[in-house]
Amino acid sequence: MTKTYENLNSSAINSVIIEDNVDIGSSSTIDRATLGATIIRSGVKLDNQVQIAHNVEIGKNTAIAAQTGIAGSTKVGENCMIGGQVGFAGHLIIGNNVKIGSGTILHDSDHHELDPERRRYDSEHVGENLTGVIVEDDVFIGANCTILKNVRIGEGSIIAAAAAASLIGIKSPDTLFSIISTAPPCCVATTGRPAAIASVTTAGAGSGSNDGKINTSSAP
Repeated sequence: MTKTYENLNSSAINSVIIEDNVDIGSSSTIDRATLGATIIRSGVKLDNQVQIAHNVEIGKNTAIAAQTGIAGSTKVGENCMIGGQVGFAGHLIIGNNVKIGSGTILHDSDHHELDPERRRYDSEHVGENLTGVIVEDDVFIGANCTILKNVRIGEGSIIAAAAAASLIGIKSPDTLFSIISTAPPCCVATTGRPAAIASVTTAGAGSGSNDGKINTSSAP
């Protein structure tokens, strides 16, 4: 039976919804929502010391290893496998059947101003320039990757271990562009800082039509 835990003293109901067949390890924390609900769908497995912040939604049958933290309002899809010590910033969107290796961090901002004059007064600019990350279905991100703000990883893509999917450019926001977000579905990105697109599979993402063979063409 699905359990709903509510703060009835609030003018808005702040709740946590935990559906059937969910396993929650010791010392894990699930924060109630600020508005609406924090939702753990059926079949989810949370290891020990996992932090789930307010308004997060974890899709069905997703497994999350120990010491992973997911910040507020991030949505994680169904049938995902998240390694240990992965860090998610807030308001990110993770698709279905995504695999993320241990130690990977996904950001939604620079966290500090790039301009040194503005950096002296960081507290005055909290919440500015937040741009999320979107990871589409069937993506595999290796261990210890860094995914920075404003990146979209196309369906079926593979990001090699220790790669950095980042923005290029500092001075003018108009010149910023993303290495990974402009890639087509089913790209393979090499290890590097920033990562580079090595190849693009010819099979449709998640289709299984290549019968286990990876046919690649030169990257654009």
